[in-house]
Amino acid sequence: MDRARAVTILRAISGYQLSEGRWARVDRALRALEEAARSGDQRAAALAVRDLDLVGPVRLRNRHGDPPRRPIPEETRERLNRLVVEFEEREPAEDG
Repeated sequence: MDRARAVTILRAISGYQLSEGRWARVDRALRALEEAARSGDQRAAALAVRDLDLVGPVRLRNRHGDPPRRPIPEETRERLNRLVVEFEEREPAEDG
């Protein structure tokens, strides 16, 4: 997993306005990334980062309108911030 890319994606996510369903997807991917980081599973970490990269705001509207968007939930923000700090503090030699 590329730590710098992960941090860039995580920082971008903190500024998103998403629907409740999309925030739930972000939170699931963040939990997967936390677990992968704890266990040292680089493949799982890379997959979680990919999922986070794909969860960005929807750019197209459907004819029925979009669900309401809101800023990042506090619990999700805290989880995201912990990961950013962890990845920024980790030495490059530890990055697989």
